[in-house]
Parts: sequence; structure tokens; C-alpha cells
Amino acid sequence: VTASIVNDGTASPYRLVLASTETGSDGAITSIDFGDLAGSLTADAGTEITAENATLTVNGIDIVSQTNKVEDAIQGVTLTLTEVDSASLSLDRDTVAITKTIEKFVKAYNNLQENVSSLSSFDQDTDVTGTLLGESTLRSVQVQLRSVLSEGVGNGALGTLSDVGITLQLDGSLEIDEDALAEIVENQGGALSNFFAGLSLSEDGLADNLGDKLDNILKANGLLENRTNALEASVKRFDQRYDRVEEMIDATVDRYRTQFGQLDALISRMNSTSNYLTQQFEMMREIK
Repeated sequence: VTASIVNDGTASPYRLVLASTETGSDGAITSIDFGDLAGSLTADAGTEITAENATLTVNGIDIVSQTNKVEDAIQGVTLTLTEVDSASLSLDRDTVAITKTIEKFVKAYNNLQENVSSLSSFDQDTDVTGTLLGESTLRSVQVQLRSVLSEGVGNGALGTLSDVGITLQLDGSLEIDEDALAEIVENQGGALSNFFAGLSLSEDGLADNLGDKLDNILKANGLLENRTNALEASVKRFDQRYDRVEEMIDATVDRYRTQFGQLDALISRMNSTSNYLTQQFEMMREIK
């Protein structure tokens, strides 16, 4: 509820106007408690504008809306009501936009497959390996996504990707038969929409199935996070092991330095002794 003061130009010009911030019958102001101000207000309060719902008829069906913005009367269409009048509405399917959307989906999936192949590749000529060669988690993600694409959906007229002109290649990529897809978009638009978006809230389409699978892969404690945590733990263990080995090497080097120092001192003493003995032997020869 909002409140404002209005000057109506009469002898007692100022009026307190209360208005609901919501439209429709659900937004009607049914009662107001003025508290201590009740005795100070002129008792001529009344309803100037009655809260009403918007009503319209679509294809002979009466529809009631709480607002002038009607979103559910026609699927995918929002009607904005501005005045009392009749109007005709003609809808055409945007086949170009639909085709481009499907092409973007195929391109995005193929890009994913290329990245997976690159990360898990091995070049026999150069012996260069992908960063994630042999990583089972990467393979698991790839298999799960391919499974969703190959299983199909629902019981509609179109149940598999091949039904809409898209085939799964041996290398895991998707390929579009442009002529077949164009025919489906033009003549079976509703079935195509059901295939990707689902027949109802209880029957998912391909997009829903892919979304659910990706959510499971990317969610907290999901496949990727668990594997990432495991790899980070392994790296931490390797770092700790490296630190221990480095400490052992430093200790060994210090020990060798001490031993070499002692050996050097011993050699010095031996040289001194050798020189002394040599001098003594020379003196003995001179005496003889």
C-alpha cells in the first residue's frame, strides 16, 4: 500500500489517498487500521476505484488475470492489455531462429568433444600426450553425455536425434542433415519443440535430460568436484613427500660436508706427520 496527499480544490482540500501496489482483486484494500489517527480523520472515506481483474476471451475461452500482462493464455506469447477492444493475433514460427539454435547446440557439443579428444590424445609421431590421457573421469563424462544423446526421449512423434536429422558419428561428434532438419522445422515444429523441451512438466525433453546429467556432473560433491578434490589431495601428498625428500637430501649433504671436513683435517695431519718423518729420516742419513 502507498499513501499520498491530494488537493482536490474544495474548502477542505487535502485528502489522504491510499493505493494498493498490486493489481487485480487480490490487491484490493479491504481494511485499514489508522490507530490513534482514526479520530483525527474526516469520516468520508470511500472506495474511489474498485480493484478488478483483467478479463479477456481467447479463441472463445474466458480468461481472468490479476494484471494487464497476460503470459499464460497462449503458450510462448505475452499479451499486454491497454484498452477494451478486440484484436486478431497471427503467429508465425521463426524457422531460421529455430534452425540456428539447433546448430548452436550441435556446435557446442562438438566443441566439447574436440576438447575431450585433445585432452585425452596421444600423438605416436611426436610422443606428445594429452594432459588428461588415461583419466577415467573424463571418459565417464563423455560416455554419460553420449548415452543421453543416443537414448532418445519420450513417446512423441520425434524420439531420437536421428528423427530430427542429427546423427551421432563414430568419433562422438554430431552431424546435421540440413535438408532433413529443414523439413522437420517447417512441418513438425510442435513435435520438434516437444523433443527438446518435453511434452509436459512430468515428461522431460532432450534439453532437460542433458541439463540433469550436467547438474549431476557439476554439482557439489559431484563427479568432477570429487575427482578434483582427489587430485588436489594427491598433489598435496606429493608436495609433502617432496619436502621430506628435500630435507633428507639437505641432511645428507650436511653430513657429507662434515665428513669431508674431517677427512680434510685428517689428510692435513697426515701430511704434517709425513713431512716430520721425512725430516727425521734425512737427519739420520746425515749422521751416518
